[in-house]
Amino acid sequence: MIFLLLFPLNTVAQIPDTLPFLYKDRQQLERTLIKNVIEKNLSLPLADSTESRWSSAFFAIQYLHKHTPWIEHRIRYAVTEMHTRSPEFQRALLEVLYGMYPDAFHKEVKALLEETNHSKVFAMAAHYLMLQPKEGLYKTLMDQVTANIRQLQGNPWMEQLLFHLQDAPERYPDITPFLDPEYLKGQVLVISIQRKNRNYPGLAIVRNRDGQYVKDSLGNLITIPQLARSLSGLPGYLTNGNTPEGILRMDGYGISKAGAIGPTTNLQLTLPMEYDARHFYRDSIQVDSIGNIEHYRQLLPESWRNHFPIYESYYAGKAGRHEIIAHGTTVKPSYYRSKPYYPFTPTLGCLCTNESWDDATGQRKDSDQLKLVHAVEKAGGPDGYLIVLNIDNQHKPVQPEEILDLLKNVGQQ
Repeated sequence: MIFLLLFPLNTVAQIPDTLPFLYKDRQQLERTLIKNVIEKNLSLPLADSTESRWSSAFFAIQYLHKHTPWIEHRIRYAVTEMHTRSPEFQRALLEVLYGMYPDAFHKEVKALLEETNHSKVFAMAAHYLMLQPKEGLYKTLMDQVTANIRQLQGNPWMEQLLFHLQDAPERYPDITPFLDPEYLKGQVLVISIQRKNRNYPGLAIVRNRDGQYVKDSLGNLITIPQLARSLSGLPGYLTNGNTPEGILRMDGYGISKAGAIGPTTNLQLTLPMEYDARHFYRDSIQVDSIGNIEHYRQLLPESWRNHFPIYESYYAGKAGRHEIIAHGTTVKPSYYRSKPYYPFTPTLGCLCTNESWDDATGQRKDSDQLKLVHAVEKAGGPDGYLIVLNIDNQHKPVQPEEILDLLKNVGQQ
């Protein structure tokens, strides 16, 4: 059930002309997740044979954003046992702790960090501790990483963690070089303009191969709200973290069989190193050099080539992230009513647009995802790049006026 609810399982498809029916009764799904996934699985004793059942429950808790005293009691039990469990279980537990219990288990996670030799677990534990920074914490963590830096050279989790541990104010370069009509001319581009604080939705714009931005019938720039936040809220280089900043290959349409994604046409995306260089760069010469960061660097405007955060998608691919796509949603927004991104619904790191559904008829009522797909089709189709850019760290959604002002700087309105 969790697999069918969550994972893309995309098939190549044409843009649908009719509104498909909702995948299932959402009320029944919620009851099933609570009874058969959360309550049933968390009632089991922890053992090698039950770890995957507990991990499924952790996802369902995040999906429903479910808090109860009994669930917290079982989470506490899992935390007391996590040092004896597999790295896969530790990662699943750290995701739910980071997203839903950010200040409750500092001591236990610190103990895990000090004993693990698993790079991804170490990085996740470090980020959890950084949610509630204490005096000297960053220096202590930095010392632990740099003490072994020679052995860890080339390790994507440690390279990214070192950057986050620098605790320096992030600068946000002017994004207009990405908006210039001459940038990657000949490629269709989707540019998703986001805040670093992913609790607030950004806006996607679409550019055709000639460098012109897609507009509506009245001549207004088409901007599509898009959430780049994951359920956990972890940094984008980590599995199931937020959508990583940087460049992703856009490579066709798909229709997902995953319940939470729904049946609306999605944009297929791949990270650097998810496939070979020939796929990402569309250059047969690069077949054996997918890991060469210089080739990614050459895709960037010159003024951005020394801006480390824009390489997050490169490091996410190097760290093994995959199946990030741009899709709609059938998830009930009410689960996240208390969150600043409401009525948007978070994902496992994809770019998600808003859709509304009629539970009585099962039909889609409105879809920003279809608007995005139609804009891409108007631009020449999904063959090019999708670029995620953080423009600042304000605590508010990105507004169309901000993008229009930026486009004026490159002679586009």
